[in-house]
Amino acid sequence: MRLRITGLKHQWFFEQFPEVKKFSVVMSRNKKLVQWMKNYIPNHTINANAVKDTIPSLLNQHAGGIVLLTSRYEGFSLSLIEAMSQGLVPISFSVGVAPEIIRNGENGFIVHTIEEAEEKIKLLLNDTALRHRVALAAEETAKQFRSDMMIEKTLALYRKILG
Repeated sequence: MRLRITGLKHQWFFEQFPEVKKFSVVMSRNKKLVQWMKNYIPNHTINANAVKDTIPSLLNQHAGGIVLLTSRYEGFSLSLIEAMSQGLVPISFSVGVAPEIIRNGENGFIVHTIEEAEEKIKLLLNDTALRHRVALAAEETAKQFRSDMMIEKTLALYRKILG
């Protein structure tokens, strides 16, 4: 079976690191995509259409790991915040709110090309201390997006507006 993935060549990332264990949470009705990933990506575990409430615990099993966000068009990336909240180091293209949330090299990495993404992955795979330091910073950053924090910020804004 041959499957064409449009846009950024997502499978390229998987092929570049055959020895690295990979994990995907895929929310898709495209059964061919899910089956292709199961059949053709080495060292790969896939969770297809996981119940939303289980995603944090699925991600938490990989704390200290790397999350690669390959979207080229994105608004507010809930996936970014979910991954950071569970201690994964984000490598994201400069889309949506990613540049506002990620402090490059501190709590994740912003990349502009596939080659730059590959370079950051290699850097993190080869420097465990850096990866863990950035993972802790990512987790700390994500705390500002917890629901209790967002409620308090919203109420403070209303209080300010209403005087």
